[in-house]
Amino acid sequence: GHPEAGPGKWCVIRGAGVFWRPVGIINNGVIFRIRWFFLSGRYSNSCGRLDAMSEKVVAGIDLGGTKLLGGIFSEDGVLMGERLISTCASQGVAGVSDRIKWVLDDLMDGPGRGCALQGVAVASPGPVDYRRGFIYEAPNLGWKGVPLGAELQKAWGAPVWIENDGNLAALGEYVFGYPGKYGIMLYLTVSTGIG
Repeated sequence: GHPEAGPGKWCVIRGAGVFWRPVGIINNGVIFRIRWFFLSGRYSNSCGRLDAMSEKVVAGIDLGGTKLLGGIFSEDGVLMGERLISTCASQGVAGVSDRIKWVLDDLMDGPGRGCALQGVAVASPGPVDYRRGFIYEAPNLGWKGVPLGAELQKAWGAPVWIENDGNLAALGEYVFGYPGKYGIMLYLTVSTGIG
């Protein structure tokens, strides 16, 4: 069932006005294009077709202090589906992990049905070890020493990369926002924290 079901809870937010900033992740020299769009922008639901059963997709999760944003994307960067729910950090690591899993499971059962998940990038607050998928500390979540990458990889059977959310936003802007235009860039992010 939906993790937001029940009295006094708000449900999945969808519609115009939700903006997903550009995000990317590099692993072994490969850039996974995980780009966020307005819902009125590029949108596809091709994996639901019987002739698209082998289409490859990548997923992105933005783990915030108050919200979880998730999206799945075709190989050419077209947004196929997205979900936005509250993080509910008070539920602890196990509760938030379950919510992250629900977001991706819901996307893969809906617009991503029949697609092959190639990898997942998780934008996390705080210092992380992207090689191990380890979150050293996420102050706005109250987390310390969380091996989130291994847990999510086991649940989905696809590679999972975890990187600092500010680093991914900067990388995405550099690679996709103004490709080749600037040699040096400064990126500041102001959200639940400043980085």
